[in-house]
Amino acid sequence: DKLSPLDVNTPVTLQDLIISRLDRLGDSKPVAQIASIIDRTIHLDVLAEVIARIRPAMNIHATLQVHVRRLMDNQIIVPLVHDENCFKFKHTLIQDTISRSLLLATRKQYSETLGDFFCSTSNDQNLYLSYHHFMQAENIEKSITVLLPLVDMMIQKGAFRESMHLVESGMLKLDSQLEAPWYPGLKLQLLLRLGYICMATFGYGSLKCKNIFEQTLALSRDLEHLEGQFRSIWGLARFSMMNSGLALGKQYAGELVKIAEQQ
Repeated sequence: DKLSPLDVNTPVTLQDLIISRLDRLGDSKPVAQIASIIDRTIHLDVLAEVIARIRPAMNIHATLQVHVRRLMDNQIIVPLVHDENCFKFKHTLIQDTISRSLLLATRKQYSETLGDFFCSTSNDQNLYLSYHHFMQAENIEKSITVLLPLVDMMIQKGAFRESMHLVESGMLKLDSQLEAPWYPGLKLQLLLRLGYICMATFGYGSLKCKNIFEQTLALSRDLEHLEGQFRSIWGLARFSMMNSGLALGKQYAGELVKIAEQQ
């Protein structure tokens, strides 16, 4: 009974069919559930390492191939043609239905573990996965902490539009934690990066840049963060010289000198 292509309006009966197949997996069911939290496409080595962290009693390294074959036989996953060590869920609905078979608290616990796992590596793809999973776990502090080096990597590659989107979406999440003690410091780090991204994208004369520099300056002064003050005043000086004439730019230049003398 081959699963046909699915759409977002799939009837409940088809979801029941997926759950029925999941229940027939026996001791391979947790493998499918953990895999569904990781990503749609998964490398076997990653799956084994994650399961070993989440369910060490499974002895997964000795039995992984058996579990994977069972998932394939039940048309849960399919192998990738170009890499025999990778597989993907046959359809996103299969992945989503299996992940939702877990309790919300369990999904968050798995996502937290996955966030820790992926942030232990330093490439941008894994940092993004770490950021995503910490967000799924609703651990805003860890997700923004991971987002900062991810954005730095993207900036180095010149991916300014993409990094701007990530920073702005991260700030929306961060702003839900206004009372957290770590909020001001992480907010400042995001603003500093956003200011640089805006300059590279829109130019020094952009009003959006000016607004970001003003926010950054206010927060930097509250936190007595000299580097933040210097970078935001420098941005405001450049904006002023392009839009308001040299007088205000000269005033900002004087402030820059005073901050430099404190270093």
